Amino acid sequence: MNESLKQTAMLGTSRKVLQESDFPIPLQAYCNIITKKSIEPEDAFLQILAANLLYNKSGQQAQLINNQTVKICNTESLAYISKEGIALLSSILETEDTYYLKLWLEKAKNSGHIIIPEWLPTLFELTENNSTLFQETIACSGERGIWLAGFNKSWQPKENSLETNLWAHGTIDERIKELVRVRLSNHEEGLNLLQEVWSAENASTRLILLQAIEQTLNASDEEWLISIQKDKSQKIKTKSFELQGRLPDSSLVELYSKSLKAVLSIKKGKSLLGLLNAMQVEITELKNPNPLLWESGIEKLSNIKGIDDAVFLVMQLLSRTPPKLLETMYARTPKELLNLLQNDSIGKNLIESITQATATFKDVHWAEQFLEQFPDAEMNMLIPILPESLRLNYFMKHLKSDPSMIIPTIEANLREWPLELSTQLFTFTSKNPYSYTKTFYVRCLKQLPIQTLAILPAIKVEESIEHLWNNHRSMMMHQLQLKKDIQETIF
Repeated sequence: MNESLKQTAMLGTSRKVLQESDFPIPLQAYCNIITKKSIEPEDAFLQILAANLLYNKSGQQAQLINNQTVKICNTESLAYISKEGIALLSSILETEDTYYLKLWLEKAKNSGHIIIPEWLPTLFELTENNSTLFQETIACSGERGIWLAGFNKSWQPKENSLETNLWAHGTIDERIKELVRVRLSNHEEGLNLLQEVWSAENASTRLILLQAIEQTLNASDEEWLISIQKDKSQKIKTKSFELQGRLPDSSLVELYSKSLKAVLSIKKGKSLLGLLNAMQVEITELKNPNPLLWESGIEKLSNIKGIDDAVFLVMQLLSRTPPKLLETMYARTPKELLNLLQNDSIGKNLIESITQATATFKDVHWAEQFLEQFPDAEMNMLIPILPESLRLNYFMKHLKSDPSMIIPTIEANLREWPLELSTQLFTFTSKNPYSYTKTFYVRCLKQLPIQTLAILPAIKVEESIEHLWNNHRSMMMHQLQLKKDIQETIF
């Protein structure tokens, strides 16, 4: 019977007609009635499939489990969430966006009320693979939720031993998350984890794990990073030097700064009138260079047209030297140094290298000075280290001059968009519907304040693209309204 059903499903009811002999004897009379009905062959086939399924299941017995007792759920002490709150949950689940579910769960938890029991299995299944959301769900599921979670291993809290197993036997993504988690809570323990498994890992895994520690880099990592400079993999050697170069007090950075001081000096030179009162940048050849410079990735020969080898070397050393050291080395403030470089024929080539160093070593003071002295220049690499107020000023300025270039930086570096910025941004994107699609607007929603609801209807576009903008706008307004409802609904 099953083989005949499979063949009919694959070939089609018109090419493979079921015969009476295809049915088990107890089903033959029923299936004959179905096939003789004046209904579509496809409908008849589906009815026969249903009958076959029930036939196969009939007479089966449930598996007997001995010595199992079901505990009675404790009595709830908290009130259930209001009907309005549950209705809102239903609307949120239709969006299939966990961002709004997270907001709803946070509101539910803060309200001190719990989710009604009939919604618990749905929410548990939806959040079981997202530990943060699942914990939020459990927190507002009451006694019934704790009781229900006991019947499914996926819904039960993980023991600490599982985290150890995750590091030893998990996927590479799971291991990275575990490594970062441990390093954030106990840096020394995280470094020990890495050292213990290092020699047993293959080169590609070692590189991935090395890249994973970049955001949790610490001065205590230096000794170990130096020890892996002799790794057989060139990529690991390169990454080791790169990470050492991000530690401002490392011996490698000290080598860069000393080498820089040996070749770059600021001296009095002749002005246009021949007087010895103008300060000038002077670059000399580096004598007896430490071989570690070249091993760490410093290039000997220039690859930039119009820049000679000596200047190119200084550019590389500057990009690897913390800017605050320049203030001590040359006894000048950031403003004085930038003014001097800006007005010097050689110095102009060095400014971008200091910008790179400012971003690498997250020097806020220098970043602010760059924006003050070069207000119209593109400084996107400095944006992440700026205070939010300065970021906003930068974004507003560049939205007017080059919106398409600045929008990705705005997305990545501004948590909530003020109305003025949102208005200006959407006025531009609405006119370019093929460049800024629904995916873009879905991403933006998390950064939009609820007040954006008031400005969206006022943005107008040409009639030829009006239908596209209307679709994007309707979607945004619907989800912003959900955000507003979560804030205003009484749970």
